[in-house]
Amino acid sequence: MRGYFRFITSHPVGVLVVAGVLALVLGAFIPGLTRDTSPDAFIPANHPALALKRRVEQFFGLTEPIAVGVIRDAAGGIFNPATLDLIRSLTRAVQELPQVEPDDVLSLATESGVYFQHGEPGFEPLMKEIPTDPEGLAALKQDVLGYELYAGTLVAKDGSAASILIRPPGERPADEIYRELRTLLQRFPVTDQRLVVAGEAAVRAHMGKAVSDDALRMNFVCPVVMALLIVLAYRTGRGTVLPLCVIGGASSLALGSMSASGVPVYIVTNGIFVIIMALGVADSLHLLGQYYEEQMHLRERNSQSVVVDACLALWYPLLVTSLTDVAGFLALYLGGIMPPIRYFGLFTCVGVLGALIYSYTVVPAGLTVLPLKMSKAFLRRKSGAAETGSLDAVGRLMGGVGAFTYHRRFAVLAAGAAVAALAGWGASRLIINDARILAFKNRHPIVQATKALNERFDGTSHLNIVVTAPEEGAMLRPEALRRIEALEAFTESLPHVGGTHSLAGWVKRAHQKMHEEDPAYYAIPEDPADTRFYLDVLGASTSPMARLLREVVDHTYTQTNLIVRMRSSEFIHQRRVIRALEGYLAEHFSDGSLECELAGRVNLDYHWLQMIRTSHINSVCFSFGCVLVLTGLMFRSAIAGLLCSLTVGLAVLVNYAVMGLGGIPLGVGTSMFASIAIGAGVNFPIHILDRLRIGLRAPGSDAREVFRNTLAFTGRALFFTAFVVAVGFLLLCVSQFRTLVRFGLLIGLGMAVSFLASVLVLPAVVAVLKPRFVWGRRSPH
Repeated sequence: MRGYFRFITSHPVGVLVVAGVLALVLGAFIPGLTRDTSPDAFIPANHPALALKRRVEQFFGLTEPIAVGVIRDAAGGIFNPATLDLIRSLTRAVQELPQVEPDDVLSLATESGVYFQHGEPGFEPLMKEIPTDPEGLAALKQDVLGYELYAGTLVAKDGSAASILIRPPGERPADEIYRELRTLLQRFPVTDQRLVVAGEAAVRAHMGKAVSDDALRMNFVCPVVMALLIVLAYRTGRGTVLPLCVIGGASSLALGSMSASGVPVYIVTNGIFVIIMALGVADSLHLLGQYYEEQMHLRERNSQSVVVDACLALWYPLLVTSLTDVAGFLALYLGGIMPPIRYFGLFTCVGVLGALIYSYTVVPAGLTVLPLKMSKAFLRRKSGAAETGSLDAVGRLMGGVGAFTYHRRFAVLAAGAAVAALAGWGASRLIINDARILAFKNRHPIVQATKALNERFDGTSHLNIVVTAPEEGAMLRPEALRRIEALEAFTESLPHVGGTHSLAGWVKRAHQKMHEEDPAYYAIPEDPADTRFYLDVLGASTSPMARLLREVVDHTYTQTNLIVRMRSSEFIHQRRVIRALEGYLAEHFSDGSLECELAGRVNLDYHWLQMIRTSHINSVCFSFGCVLVLTGLMFRSAIAGLLCSLTVGLAVLVNYAVMGLGGIPLGVGTSMFASIAIGAGVNFPIHILDRLRIGLRAPGSDAREVFRNTLAFTGRALFFTAFVVAVGFLLLCVSQFRTLVRFGLLIGLGMAVSFLASVLVLPAVVAVLKPRFVWGRRSPH
């Protein structure tokens, strides 16, 4: 590599120009980045659950609605003239929004009820007029809540709230409708009512805005903070500007490539810029530290020679540490299943490799064009050998840590074992859980709105149970409807299920209406002809209820859709419901007369969240395997690979413990931390082992001084690297997304623990076991 670095330092201006042009060319693509906050983005496009969801939505005309809640906690709830008038006025205002079709709005003011007079059917609006007397209000409440179609969906079962449901024609119009709704509700007059907006489209719209806001905030705050931290490391102009150039070039390569490839920005990929800043600065800081250390014993070398020697001393460990970083992110791409996580891993790999390339080119070229200058952090050059006394307070402190670790190695190992045991206990409490709504902080308006509607209505998360018969008209038979009725009753008994909507419910209610509201007739008719009559009436082209009926049965009466509404979108709750239903269907629908399939948002979320465990295990195993192989090859020792793996393994175990004890579940964002912590955290043990090996194998070296000096010089550089990298990840805490905040906290913690394990536990292990790949064949004292 001497020839390579000689070439770079012999043509520094040309190298800097080429690096700048490359960054500018790829950086020009960055403004073209788009975003994708769709929940369907987290599952592969060819996944059967996604295909089934789309097929069922198209077949039954289903959409994920936006829900506007009108809440009144005062006596009488929404059944008072002022609130009913508010519902009617707000419904009309919503129908007049540019992106909304009037027929796609459902509320008390738009829907109708059915009646039979002398056997002849008729329809009447639920709220033809607004009652003003208590008797009329009570009658309206009784009539509305008598329809299971409306109770729990358009009106809370306790009468405390009503909803206006908007069916957007697609994702893009839904986002626009939501923005218009927010503006409309802000100027709509209310007295003792509250207006809230929730639903999948609302969550998606909030995510889109938050992604844009996060990008602006992090792109401004993070570079400023990182620049201040870099200044503290060496307190020189070159020691600040060159690392920032590396960060800028690496970010341009990653984000420009991402845009040029047509990959959008997802929630998790929104943090790529911050992560590249945090990791990309490490290589340049190490090179600059070695550059200043080389100046402590110049021996009449010129600037080019000092730069080349500094690069030669570190190029191999930097290469290996960068490759382990790449391995951590590549594990997310190769082991991951969800597209956002895979792209996050892929393009962060590009950024890490870009940082390595720029560190191997821009840093040596930039240092060569400048005259030699010593960092104030190293104070004065000493004649002869570099001494810890020539360092600043951080260097002296780390030298003291090295001496302590060597002299108290058994005590340090005992403390490390205790920490590992405690961390193992804490990690056993870790669970897998996530939900899109959990990406937001608890105080966020969409979280509060969703909570309010879930408390009062059947739920904002929908599951579809599609039942298919082998021949037309089979759903008219009483035996088929009773099996659906039993399935519906079982489903309603499950936890977190707020309510259901089924073909059996339609038929029973119509049968009761036909017989003058007699409760005895709220049952499945024995004669299929009666059932056909009711459904033909309700589904006729002149019926105002036809579209709602189409959501639960097809026109040939071959397929029916049992709609299940859940009050929770969390995986741990969805899993319980899905598995219970799968068991019930296997037991009661296995004869082949009726086939059942689970579909809808809840089923889709269940399937993509099921991937977290497999994806996490795959990526962690891949990362550990790469660390084991790369470090083993670097030191030509399997023991070296094990020591590096155990060091970062302790950091990951501590993170698991923090998650388990702190109630932080393993979700989409938090599942990525382990691979990254392994790949990035192994940099610390690699540098420590490399310097210990060089020092301990030097003729006449004193082991105590080697440990002290290794921690004083290399440990000092690692301290600032760990500090800058950890703070870089902690900058993700400025995000509005709890997902990125937790991710940043966990990676920051992982870096800190990896550093501490590398400067405390690892040197103690080396001092006690005296592995040959470090000590060589010397007789240690």
